Amino acid sequence: SERRACQIVGQHRSTQRREPCVAADDAALRARLRKFSKDRPRWGYRRAHCQLREEGLLEFRRGLGVRVAGTPEQGLVLSKARELLALARRHGYKREELIEIIERLG
Repeated sequence: SERRACQIVGQHRSTQRREPCVAADDAALRARLRKFSKDRPRWGYRRAHCQLREEGLLEFRRGLGVRVAGTPEQGLVLSKARELLALARRHGYKREELIEIIERLG
């Protein structure tokens, strides 16, 4: 019986009935984490988390916690946008000027 088999193995019976729910957007995140841990095996989860946030794969929302931001392509776009923003600030553009330029592009 299921109850006896779970008792022998030492698992709870509910683990046999419920399928694990995996979000569809986690595939890119998992692949990136595996690559990260393979490239840098001595780095811990905290550094991996910081790196993924810098790449734009994770986002932190106060009250909601950490979520998957999107695909690696979206992360690439975000990182490029941050680079351009930093470059514009170094050249003396103000926030309002940047917003105006972006609105003209869209």
